Amino acid sequence: MRMHGSDAPALALLLRKTELGEAYVWALAALV
Repeated sequence: MRMHGSDAPALALLLRKTELGEAYVWALAALV
């Protein structure tokens, strides 16, 4: 999934506002 620099902050904020988003972020971190 590729993000433009201008889109990343907004997307990250949106994901943080949801528990699912938080889980998604943790899942990504675990894969790295």
